Amino acid sequence: MKKYIAFVILIVLGLNSFAQKNEKAKNGLNIELLSFKQSSTNFENYINTVSDSLGVAGMLTASPMQYGIGVSLLLNGFELGADYSKSFSSGKANGAGTTAAKMNLTTFNVRIGPNFSLSKNLLFGCLFMLTSNEVKLDVASTTPAISGRFKASDNENMFRSYFLKGRFQVIFNIPTKGNFFTAVKLIPFYDVAITKHNFYDASDNVLKNYNNEKTSNNNALGVKLAFTLASK
Repeated sequence: MKKYIAFVILIVLGLNSFAQKNEKAKNGLNIELLSFKQSSTNFENYINTVSDSLGVAGMLTASPMQYGIGVSLLLNGFELGADYSKSFSSGKANGAGTTAAKMNLTTFNVRIGPNFSLSKNLLFGCLFMLTSNEVKLDVASTTPAISGRFKASDNENMFRSYFLKGRFQVIFNIPTKGNFFTAVKLIPFYDVAITKHNFYDASDNVLKNYNNEKTSNNNALGVKLAFTLASK
């Protein structure tokens, strides 16, 4: 793992030295609004198994839309940023009303890396990210056979599931003349897993005796709307 991290950091630093040679790269402190959808095949299989155990197939959505806020600093095209996002409750009760479940995802990202100027107001970024995912699963049932299939996670560590990602993004910079913001940025992005996400340990409530794969690649597709603060 240490060799993996060191290798990625060397690549990021090398790309940043190239980016600094392009004087068109943008600068500024940005406030961000974001929305994205994660893709995690083994996690989706696990959630489908959970739904089946509850007696209602498709009760839970493994990859709900997430919404959040973030902040980033651009210096000569080099970006340092962080964001926090949550999903709205994904779940429902069965037809008889005897079993109900809901799931929320919470994601925290820290990112660093260069953005390259393609034109005056267009940049392309290659970032390195450390991501934390937490899964909150609530199950309530009047049927003991169902409620007994779940237990509290054995992992009480607050840093339950950290993993590494790469992010590719395009920044469309739209200059403004406002007193508070100097530009609005539209930023579509795609995240690619570098290491696997341990979704089982990331959950506070888990399905007992689940013997299938408990880790998964975790990719994401999303978009950000960023506002560059005016400097005094």
